[in-house]
Amino acid sequence: MSCSNTGKTPYELRFEIFQLALGFANDEYSALRQKAEFLLEEGVSEEIVEKYITISPKYPTLAHIRDYASYINDFVSNVPNE
Repeated sequence: MSCSNTGKTPYELRFEIFQLALGFANDEYSALRQKAEFLLEEGVSEEIVEKYITISPKYPTLAHIRDYASYINDFVSNVPNE
């Protein structure tokens, strides 16, 4: 059964949402890593950079990506946020 407006199956649509969520999670991680590298290049002490990295999100896990995907799906499906 395909979705009438897009011609895609629900599985294809979910996979697209998953890919979008993966992209968001990777972009977030890359931005934080670039900021840490910038801080090091600017002479900020390694200790401060390590603290920054410790409190920042880690490389995205499947659970993190699933959370992003659920958030995107809820938004697209017009489900109210809590």
